[in-house]
Amino acid sequence: MSYEGYEQLLCKNGHPCGIDCYATRPDKCEVCGADIVWYYPVDVTNGSDSETGEGMPYKFEIDVPAKTCTCPTCGITHVVEPARYKIPTNAGNRLKEGSRSQWISLGPEDRELEES
Repeated sequence: MSYEGYEQLLCKNGHPCGIDCYATRPDKCEVCGADIVWYYPVDVTNGSDSETGEGMPYKFEIDVPAKTCTCPTCGITHVVEPARYKIPTNAGNRLKEGSRSQWISLGPEDRELEES
């Protein structure tokens, strides 16, 4: 049986993105160019279950809502600046302060992970 899944990423400014579990994790945000400082692996090998939380994505808390404008001609609302989210402190993995490749797991006990 093989592993299937993806990773949720946040840059230091709170912009989210996602990548396949087998893709190379980017160092920089595709929105603003800031460093990626947090990731959360989502295992969907056996599907997802909202009751147990298995295979479910992390639900981010909004820090700064998206800014929008409505076109006066067509009436369509456009996103001018994407929402920014709070960097979780109780789940996932965060980049170790001052490191570019060392991650710390944010589980019940903080522990250092191997370099990625």
